[in-house]
Formats: sequence, C-alpha cells, structure tokens
Amino acid sequence: MKKTLLVTAIAGALGASAAQAATVYNQDGTQVDLYGNIQLMYISEDMGSESDDQIADNGSTLGVAAEHQVNPGLIAYLKLELDGFSADEMKTAQYSSGDTAYAGMKGNFGDVKLGSYDVLVDDWVKDPVDGSWYAGVYNSSRYIGKVNGSANVNAEYVNTDREGDQLTYKSPSFGGLQFAVGTQFKGDAETDNDADQNTNGSSASFVGGVKYTVGALQLAGVYDNLDTYDYDANGQSYDAGDAYGLSAQYAMNALTLAAKWERYDGSDDTRTDKSDMYAVKANYAYGMGNLYGTYQYVDEQNNGTVADETYNQVMLGADYSLTPAVTYFVETTMYDQAQDQGDFVATGLAFTF
Repeated sequence: MKKTLLVTAIAGALGASAAQAATVYNQDGTQVDLYGNIQLMYISEDMGSESDDQIADNGSTLGVAAEHQVNPGLIAYLKLELDGFSADEMKTAQYSSGDTAYAGMKGNFGDVKLGSYDVLVDDWVKDPVDGSWYAGVYNSSRYIGKVNGSANVNAEYVNTDREGDQLTYKSPSFGGLQFAVGTQFKGDAETDNDADQNTNGSSASFVGGVKYTVGALQLAGVYDNLDTYDYDANGQSYDAGDAYGLSAQYAMNALTLAAKWERYDGSDDTRTDKSDMYAVKANYAYGMGNLYGTYQYVDEQNNGTVADETYNQVMLGADYSLTPAVTYFVETTMYDQAQDQGDFVATGLAFTF
C-alpha cells in the first residue's frame, strides 16, 4: 500500500503530522501532535483465472509526532505511526502491524534519525513516479532475496525488514545541493538477519544519495548495497546484489512531471541478474484534487530459472477532496503479467485529521 499522495497532501510543520493534526501538548519547548486517517476502499483484482473483490482497509493510520527545542539551533523529534488496524474487519483482525517509528535530531548541521522509516531509494527515486493510493509500479525492493533453486518466481527472503534498524544523516542544503548517508544494521542476535543466530555475525549496509534542487527542478540519485540481505534461509552467505537509481521532477504550476531510472543488480545466486525500471509520471492538480498517470518499462534479465522478461506497466488514477479532511479516489494499475494477474481497479475514501 502506498500513501505518497496522502502524505504529500497532509504534511505539516513537523514534517510528520497531518495538516489537520491536533496539538495535544505545547509547553516548555515541547509540542506533541496527534493525527491519523481511516482509509477504506472497494477493490477488484485479477487473479489470473478469475477476479476477486472485497471491501478492504487501505492503510488506516494513527500517529503521534513530537518535537522538543533543545536550544535555539537544535530540535529533538520523534514519530510513531501505527497501521494495520483492518478497519473493515476490526473485531476479527489481530493487530500486529506498525508503519513508522523513529527519533532524531535536526539543526543547522542537518538531520540525523534512527528507527524504522522508508528507505532512501524509495523516498528519492521511486516516490516521484509512484504516488498512488493503493499500489504502484515495480521497484527494486521487489527483487531482493535469494533464488529458491526452481523456476518459482517467489524468492527466499531472509531479512524481510526493509525499513527497520536504519540510521540516516541528511545534510542541510548547500545552494540547492543536499546529500544523505546511512545504514541498516542487523546484529547477530536478530533472527531476521540469518537462520542460525550468532553464526554469521552482524551486518550493516551502506546507503548514499545526492539531491539537487534548482527552481522547480529536482534531481536525485541513490545507491544501496543491500548488505543486510547477504544471508539465505540456511544462514549461508551470498551476494544479494545492489539497488540504485536516478530521478528527476519538474513542477510547472498545476502540472508536475517526473521520471526515474531504477536498477536492481543481482548476482549468480539471485533469480534476477538485472532489472532496469524506466518510468515517467504526470500529475495535474486541478484544485480540488489530482489526476495522475505513470508508465513504466521493466527489462528483467534472469539467471536461467525463468526466461528474460519485459513489461509495460501503466497506473492511472484520480482523487477529489470534498474537504481538506475527506478525499475520494479511484485508480487502476496494469502490470502486464500472464492472464493479467495482479491488475486491479480500486475506489475508496480517506478521512484524515
């Protein structure tokens, strides 16, 4: 589930809370905001031989954002965001999900944060061409994992925590130029690092990115060496590959254009040797909402388990805000898979505060 349009629309002064967020505490240099949303939708999805439909939760969220003025040039902050409430079937679902949880410090030196949050390649490369309410086109995270030794397209994921245990530093802007460096760390006590604890030791990835903004143009590039994925389900080391990409976006009044090139570079152990994803997007803000569309061309070069593949993927959508707190949306995505598998049409609403 993607919520980029929602996050963009409701981002507040804290950079984490909604525009309609309620300030529940503001005293002695500390401000605490409470925010959230309920998202419900009807979706019909093509399963290949048949279509399935349902009314579903689309990522209903409850969040707390806080900041504290340590001194005139230093602010400590945190964000805790919970989702997975299954608002459509609240009494039968067992809650076990979280979305975002991190703490950090920011000031003239830049911004450093620790915890669970979106990875940099998603923020700076994927999101400019995605921005859907439900599900967007392919990205590099789809390919991470060791091949299971057959033609099955499902890879063996070991570290399934793509967003957790991160530490990131983002610099201030130097004449429009900003850089970011970070890592994801998995210690040898964590079972999602490898199957046999204390066997392979700790692992840490390296993530780096550069962003340049001049006027209405924004350019970005990101590299992630994915080193915390370099163990399979048996605790054996292998090369999980690398992910990187470039993006550009340009705003012209109500029209925003964006493009990306994203690559997953695998190895002899991974199902996909290389996947290039080229995408363009247009978003038109017509006053009460947005009309948007993304086209992506995917070129997969596989390691013999399955044939090389190319895909033409299309995402189309529109939303309408009855008020700043209530938004309706409709969208469809076509993934160019056998028997149209995964293609869907969805419509729903989001109420935010």
